[in-house]
Amino acid sequence: MDKRIKVNLDLLKKLYVVDGLSGRKCAELLNVSKSAVLKFTKRYGWSRPNIQNTDSFGRFVAEQQVLPPATGENHFRWKGGVGTKTYRRIAFSNHGDSCEHCGSKDNISVHHVNKNRKNNDPTNLKVVCQKCHMIIYHPDNLAERSGNRDEYGRFI
Repeated sequence: MDKRIKVNLDLLKKLYVVDGLSGRKCAELLNVSKSAVLKFTKRYGWSRPNIQNTDSFGRFVAEQQVLPPATGENHFRWKGGVGTKTYRRIAFSNHGDSCEHCGSKDNISVHHVNKNRKNNDPTNLKVVCQKCHMIIYHPDNLAERSGNRDEYGRFI
C-alpha cells in the first residue's frame, strides 16, 4: 500500500499562489491535511505576494475589516480604568520617593495598607523599600523563606 499523499499540484498551485487561499482552505478543498499543503508549497518553493493586511496595531485583518482600537476597554490588559502604574504615581506624588521607614531610595515599592489593590487612596498607600516591605508588612512570608536556610543564610 502506497502511503504517499496524492495531491493535484497544478490545482494546489492555483489555489495557493494565484487565488491566495490559506493553507487551511486549500487543505479543505483538496481533502488533505494543512501540513501536507504547506509541505508541498515549501518543497516546490511556491510563494505568494503578501496578501495579509495589518492595521496600525499590527493585528491581522481581512481586506475591508475594521477592528476597534486596541485601547481602553478594547485592550486585552484593561483593568477597569486604573493602569498598573497608577498607584505608584499617586504614592510617589503624595509620600515622596524614599522609604517611609528607613529612608532608603533603593528597591522602592508601594504597599497597600488594607491589601486591596483597587483602593488607591493616598492614605491606603505606603512607600517602602523591599526590605522594610517584607520585614514590616509580610513577616510570615519572610519566616517561611528563611525557614529553609542555615545560620549563614544559605539554602539548605
